[in-house]
Amino acid sequence: MIHFMFKENGLILKRSHLSFCWAVILLFLLQVLPHPSWSASQEMSELRQGRLHIFAEGRNETLTVRYQPEYGLDEPLLFLGPDGRLIKKVFLGHKASGAITLNVDKGPGHYVLILKSSYLWHVSLSEGKMVFEPPVEITGVKRQFSDMPFFFQVPAKTSGFDFYVINHRSYKGKSARVKLSDPHGRIVSDKELPKVDTQSLLKKLKSRGVDLSEIKSSAGSGNFNPPFNPIFPERIHVNIPEPGTWKVEIGTKGTLVTDNVGFWIEGIPSYFSNTAEGVQNTSGRLWLSGQEADFVPVSIKVSNHTLNAPTLGVVGFFGPKNGWQETKMAEYGIQAEKVFVSHTSEERVNDNADPNVPNLSLFRFNDQKHLFSRPGKFSLVVLDRFAGWLKTLSPTNQALEWGEWAQVAACNMMTEREMNPDSFVIQFLNEANKILKLEQYLGLLKTAGSRIKKDPKTRTCRIGAPAIATGLSLHKQPNQDFLDTRWIEQTLKQADPIVDDIVFNVYGASELEDTFLYTTLIEKIDALVKKYDSDNVIEPIIIGATNRQGGLVTSRLFCEWEGAVWWASVLTQVINTGKIKAINYFKIIDKGIRKKGLFTADRKPKAQAVIQQLFSQALSKGQIFKTETDHSGVEAVSVKTEKGMIMILVNKSSKDINASISAPYGSIKKMIRFKGQKPSKQDTPTEGIAVKLPPASVTWVELG
Repeated sequence: MIHFMFKENGLILKRSHLSFCWAVILLFLLQVLPHPSWSASQEMSELRQGRLHIFAEGRNETLTVRYQPEYGLDEPLLFLGPDGRLIKKVFLGHKASGAITLNVDKGPGHYVLILKSSYLWHVSLSEGKMVFEPPVEITGVKRQFSDMPFFFQVPAKTSGFDFYVINHRSYKGKSARVKLSDPHGRIVSDKELPKVDTQSLLKKLKSRGVDLSEIKSSAGSGNFNPPFNPIFPERIHVNIPEPGTWKVEIGTKGTLVTDNVGFWIEGIPSYFSNTAEGVQNTSGRLWLSGQEADFVPVSIKVSNHTLNAPTLGVVGFFGPKNGWQETKMAEYGIQAEKVFVSHTSEERVNDNADPNVPNLSLFRFNDQKHLFSRPGKFSLVVLDRFAGWLKTLSPTNQALEWGEWAQVAACNMMTEREMNPDSFVIQFLNEANKILKLEQYLGLLKTAGSRIKKDPKTRTCRIGAPAIATGLSLHKQPNQDFLDTRWIEQTLKQADPIVDDIVFNVYGASELEDTFLYTTLIEKIDALVKKYDSDNVIEPIIIGATNRQGGLVTSRLFCEWEGAVWWASVLTQVINTGKIKAINYFKIIDKGIRKKGLFTADRKPKAQAVIQQLFSQALSKGQIFKTETDHSGVEAVSVKTEKGMIMILVNKSSKDINASISAPYGSIKKMIRFKGQKPSKQDTPTEGIAVKLPPASVTWVELG
């Protein structure tokens, strides 16, 4: 067997183990077949996740993308043009390897190809320049140490930079090596990273004060296996580096089976190429030409189509009346809560002569003391978890016993807590597709739901189902979709009269460019609700919990301004469907190493809280009208008020935008821009309704 690499027509085929005769034939064909000039083409191989930045000179180049499914879902490949608009969105099916060709034909300038972690990518550019920007704190490549190196550029007068590397994901990973060389070929660092050992990592985490039970519970089903593990990367600090082109060799070692390795740079631009020439002249604003520096024109149109406003909430509870949670949530426009009530009874229930008359005194409740009837507020109450003894029963008896508890819990909320049935929904379990098979969940839903609907005291109680989560790549969804729609379909087919609301959690649409998945998902579920309707009632849709990524992931996703722009984009997507009853951000406050809250652990608002406050204020002022734009990176929400119209404009692209607004108003009365947690600029009134939107910004505009 021969281990070699060859190129043909701009494609790269690596680590092919072929018989000697086939190798001779292939080498002969390479000698006689025509091929393009290799000096003009560029390849990047064995990439997992990140962004490919492409500079095209306007000669109608082609980009050939070869892909191989890895663990994960059928995530889309996104291709953006020089003006930041989406050129191509491709779902590849996540079932087999293949290749597609993309035309780089929108003129000269900076293009971006967004690669997702569900595939292993090999990309070839016919002409032009291409660099790879790996994600921060997440694995970006899957390669052996002996494979091709990367190159990066250190600008002149750089005082120092930090090179970070991680060699594990999901608390797994093989031994790896990273070797860093300066422009003269001198080795600055040659570091080996030992194979990840779960037990030693647990000890290391525990020694740093990490709550291990929190980590395990974040994975689902008690397994120590969250989607990513970006904790404690190795840091290589380089002080007063030599300016020029540096080389890094990186990958797993000691085995023929490759694994994932993550790397990135802080202190200088984190752009990499497979050639030394590929990273020359890169800068913080990558390959910015004079034409691109101009504002990109965008049209925003407010239609006559009115929409229903969703209730904006949070995972967490309002808490005691007049407590800090209730005060903070009111201040920031949080109108909904998601509360968990656990089954804590450790005794089997004796139904005596009448099994349909449960004994309230036999049950205890956690957290239900926080539930109150609050006018104008909405509660999603999760009947969560099984008591220990309940798990030992057969699925049928489990459903019977748990169903009795669910009936008692509903009765307690409506009688003892005096909650209005129009202001709360109960759901059975949370993210049921993590812990139960579909058939078992449906048995539980039908048994418990029937008891509640038959009881005169609780028959008006609203039930939400199927309480599943999206993006569960580790739970082997058979269709590899973002959402396992079987749960929606079977819930509606078998329990439509019981179910009053469709409830699910959304995680995994972590990129700014991914937020369109919310609209796609809502439209798909709305169509399913109408298709399988059997009781002439169209169930409202509730997003019970959502943020950029589930499990234990880097806090940068939630603690920087980009996270706030992402949340603004999600809200514009959701609001413009007009089909959402409520949406809850996960969660109210940071806890431990999970920095996912709207507020920090010391109760200070994060940028996402400010964004939620802006949207809540706007929605409370009047009627929403559907708003559309002709740019995939620009979104808007429009609310007609007594005095005019409020618009929230979101520019999630990296381009400066000149937005022209089509609306029945003649001037801008007030405009506030946000490029961070606090307003960065407030403009005086102007004639006309054209607005300049900086990259990654949120702008409040009042028209009159």
